[in-house]
Amino acid sequence: MKLRELITSKNEDLFNRVTAQYKINLQPSTDEGCWSSNIDIKSKHATIYWADSQHPEEAFTHELLHFDIQRQGFKRLRYGICSADGAGHWFPIFMESLDNELQHHKMYDQYVAMGYNPDFFYDDDDAVAVPLLINEILNTPIPNKMTLLPHYLTVTSAGIERLLPDLDNVKQRFRQKCSQRVASIFDVIDEQILKWISFDGYDAQEPITQIIRSIPHAQQTFIGYGERSEFPNNGFFTEEPFKLNI
Repeated sequence: MKLRELITSKNEDLFNRVTAQYKINLQPSTDEGCWSSNIDIKSKHATIYWADSQHPEEAFTHELLHFDIQRQGFKRLRYGICSADGAGHWFPIFMESLDNELQHHKMYDQYVAMGYNPDFFYDDDDAVAVPLLINEILNTPIPNKMTLLPHYLTVTSAGIERLLPDLDNVKQRFRQKCSQRVASIFDVIDEQILKWISFDGYDAQEPITQIIRSIPHAQQTFIGYGERSEFPNNGFFTEEPFKLNI
């Protein structure tokens, strides 16, 4: 895969904005069928990990949009420390999902405005894989209901109604699967996502804080933007400050 094969009149302006700040590298993805990306803040190198795709230009543009909103001020959620019950089993993937979906909600309308088909915003296999995954989750016993949180973020993702036409029913089934206390977290997620979409900016600290505060026993939570060695700098506490026992 070569850069010049992916740059067209549709995405050239976006590419130029991004490359004015970052040097873009292409590398093959080790995750079959999935494109991803990452910026090394210190070196200003932005790497796109490409995979075989029926729509490589669209996938490339998707990753450029990730870089563009980070260029404009969105800070990646690199790790989280959380006092909630059993957080080690679900909080890391929840943070990863929240980081990705918050970005997608700022990217989606731009992608469509550039003239791209919204059906190709996600990976090629998602149109089949996402409905199957959600259906499996909703039909499988889940002992720890907090593990549903990352999956609920999936059903609030940008453009998800194109993959899940029965979205209202799916959300209702999530609520029926858990206690009212956990369902209330879903309500906060919905509310904060709507506010984030209309918010004219890229600082996500407020919606993240409100979502975390809705989680039982999560008073001591830290969201890190860099390395764990930087704690408690380069990040924020969502409620009560604390120290790590080393």
